[in-house]
Amino acid sequence: MYNGFMQKVLFAFMALIALSLALLGFTDQGAGTQNAVTKLDYQSLKTMIAQLGYEIKTLGEDATKPKYEIVVKTEGFTIPMGLEVSPSGNYVWITANLGKAPAAGSEVNSEFLRENGVIQPCQFYTTKSDFLMIGLPIDNRNIDSVVLRRLIDKMAGDVSDTSDLWQTE
Repeated sequence: MYNGFMQKVLFAFMALIALSLALLGFTDQGAGTQNAVTKLDYQSLKTMIAQLGYEIKTLGEDATKPKYEIVVKTEGFTIPMGLEVSPSGNYVWITANLGKAPAAGSEVNSEFLRENGVIQPCQFYTTKSDFLMIGLPIDNRNIDSVVLRRLIDKMAGDVSDTSDLWQTE
């Protein structure tokens, strides 16, 4: 008798859970549409940049993985920025060339490292060609024009706000 009662309680509990999940819409079909991820490719990135009103210049000679250049104006600067999809397709990068990198042993290099903690997720780095760059990696999932505009503006603000570090003239 005790065993039959427990089976009925267990059955009622399982039925209640199944009904709750069905009412809340937690089915495979619903979950699949809620978790859909869109990624920008080169063409959709170019289209989005154009929709934001920027003039676009294509950089480089490899048409299969172009880098786009836009010009952003702030109160004190005209900033050419590059935008590109990473080779893996997992990131969209915004970069700006800030000129010749300081010498390897220069004290200002540690100032750049300290400033990275302030401007993150933007970051200063140097190239193999000894240029000082600032870059912003964007997770390439569901980027829309509002997000892209906000991050372009953030990058422009960080370039302006850190000019005392990188501007040598």
